[in-house]
Amino acid sequence: MVASSQCSFKTPLHFPGEVFIHVACDWARNTSFQLSYKIMNGETMVAGGQDVLVVYDHVKKEKVAIPHSLRLKLGSNAG
Repeated sequence: MVASSQCSFKTPLHFPGEVFIHVACDWARNTSFQLSYKIMNGETMVAGGQDVLVVYDHVKKEKVAIPHSLRLKLGSNAG
Protein backbone atom coordinates (compact mmCIF):
# COMPACT_ATOMS: atom_id res chain seq x y z
CA MET A 1 0.00 0.00 0.00
CA VAL A 2 1.37 3.44 -0.89
CA ALA A 3 1.80 5.56 2.25
CA SER A 4 3.32 8.54 0.45
CA SER A 5 4.42 9.44 -3.05
CA GLN A 6 6.45 12.34 -4.43
CA CYS A 7 7.62 13.21 -7.94
CA SER A 8 9.62 16.18 -9.20
CA PHE A 9 9.49 16.91 -12.90
CA LYS A 10 12.73 18.46 -14.16
CA THR A 11 12.28 18.89 -17.90
CA PRO A 12 9.71 17.98 -20.55
CA LEU A 13 9.83 14.54 -22.11
CA HIS A 14 9.53 14.67 -25.88
CA PHE A 15 8.54 12.01 -28.38
CA PRO A 16 10.36 10.09 -29.65
CA GLY A 17 12.60 9.41 -26.70
CA GLU A 18 14.57 6.62 -25.15
CA VAL A 19 13.13 6.47 -21.63
CA PHE A 20 14.66 4.43 -18.83
CA ILE A 21 13.46 4.20 -15.24
CA HIS A 22 16.01 3.43 -12.55
CA VAL A 23 14.57 2.14 -9.26
CA ALA A 24 16.40 1.62 -5.98
CA CYS A 25 15.36 0.65 -2.47
CA ASP A 26 16.66 3.35 -0.10
CA TRP A 27 15.68 1.62 3.12
CA ALA A 28 13.46 -1.06 4.59
CA ARG A 29 12.11 -1.24 8.09
CA ASN A 30 9.87 -3.88 9.65
CA THR A 31 6.66 -3.13 7.69
CA SER A 32 7.63 -0.37 5.23
CA PHE A 33 10.24 0.53 2.64
CA GLN A 34 11.16 3.44 0.36
CA LEU A 35 11.79 3.26 -3.37
CA SER A 36 13.50 6.06 -5.30
CA TYR A 37 13.09 6.62 -9.03
CA LYS A 38 15.07 8.40 -11.72
CA ILE A 39 13.30 8.75 -15.05
CA MET A 40 15.88 9.27 -17.75
CA ASN A 41 15.59 10.27 -21.41
CA GLY A 42 18.98 9.15 -22.67
CA GLU A 43 21.46 10.94 -20.39
CA THR A 44 18.94 13.57 -19.19
CA MET A 45 17.03 13.12 -15.94
CA VAL A 46 13.47 14.22 -16.69
CA ALA A 47 11.92 13.33 -13.33
CA GLY A 48 12.71 11.82 -9.96
CA GLY A 49 10.68 10.66 -7.03
CA GLN A 50 10.21 8.53 -3.96
CA ASP A 51 7.45 6.28 -2.67
CA VAL A 52 7.06 4.90 0.83
CA LEU A 53 5.19 1.61 0.74
CA VAL A 54 3.67 -0.36 3.62
CA VAL A 55 3.06 -4.09 3.49
CA TYR A 56 -0.60 -4.45 4.42
CA ASP A 57 -2.94 -7.41 4.97
CA HIS A 58 -6.31 -6.27 3.61
CA VAL A 59 -8.14 -9.21 5.20
CA LYS A 60 -6.81 -8.51 8.71
CA LYS A 61 -6.73 -4.74 8.03
CA GLU A 62 -3.27 -4.32 9.54
CA LYS A 63 0.36 -3.76 8.61
CA VAL A 64 2.50 -6.90 8.41
CA ALA A 65 6.22 -7.57 8.38
CA ILE A 66 7.97 -7.47 5.01
CA PRO A 67 8.17 -11.08 3.81
CA HIS A 68 11.69 -12.48 3.44
CA SER A 69 11.13 -13.14 -0.28
CA LEU A 70 10.28 -9.45 -0.88
CA ARG A 71 13.19 -8.31 1.29
CA LEU A 72 15.53 -10.32 -0.95
CA LYS A 73 14.11 -8.68 -4.08
CA LEU A 74 14.51 -5.19 -2.56
CA GLY A 75 18.28 -5.70 -2.32
CA SER A 76 21.03 -4.95 0.16
CA ASN A 77 19.41 -1.85 1.69
CA ALA A 78 16.44 -3.96 2.80
CA GLY A 79 18.32 -5.47 5.71
